[in-house]
Amino acid sequence: MANSNLPYGEGVSIHRPLVFNGENYVYWKIRMRIFIEEIDIVVWDAIENGPYIPMTKDDDGKREKHWSEWSDDERKRAQYDYRAKNIITSSLSIDECFRISQCKSAKKVSKSLEINQRKRSMRTIKLQRFRFRELQLAGSHMKAIAAGSYCAQILWMKQQLKDYGNELNKIPLRCDNTSAINLTKNPILHSRTKHIEIRHHFLRDHVQKNDCVVEFVETKKQLVDIFLKPLPKEGLNQLRIELGIINESCLN
Repeated sequence: MANSNLPYGEGVSIHRPLVFNGENYVYWKIRMRIFIEEIDIVVWDAIENGPYIPMTKDDDGKREKHWSEWSDDERKRAQYDYRAKNIITSSLSIDECFRISQCKSAKKVSKSLEINQRKRSMRTIKLQRFRFRELQLAGSHMKAIAAGSYCAQILWMKQQLKDYGNELNKIPLRCDNTSAINLTKNPILHSRTKHIEIRHHFLRDHVQKNDCVVEFVETKKQLVDIFLKPLPKEGLNQLRIELGIINESCLN
């Protein structure tokens, strides 16, 4: 880990590389390339193209030389890879360093970091999509539950009217959420709806009994919005007309 007593933090001094902790990989790679090329461009070449491996010929064909057999020039060229690996690992957090600990060359370290970053990005994207779908489903379920409470009120009013000799069936209940409407039509409990309590399927049961029918209505035409939301003048007047509160001729 970095020593906090040093006068400059990571990435602030030209002698200390920026530490990669799993975030902002592209930015870190750009900074590391500039940092390493300033030290020696051949070191960066070892990261991009792989290490120099001294080879020799024997009776069995080509084989890799043991390090004790290297010439001074071969030792110098091979050393660039070790130097590159040392610089990269010195700029990694503990967690990231453990992830690449089995890599044998600087090129493999770089590739491993890139692959891990792609996997991390894919997990983030999948998680965001999952959360978005869950939010959509939660909104649909809340709409269905709210519609169920309205259905109970409709049944109460239907019974009151029946006492006065008015028999009503298929009373319209308007909803602006198509997913919530589909929940009332689907008799099957699948994985998307199994966590909804049985009492919240009250509406679906009464739709099947023809006590009420759920109809789609555009959000801007929801009459209840006049009581719940601040509306522009045109929308407010239109809902007042729909409710019969005011005659259209009075607005001219």
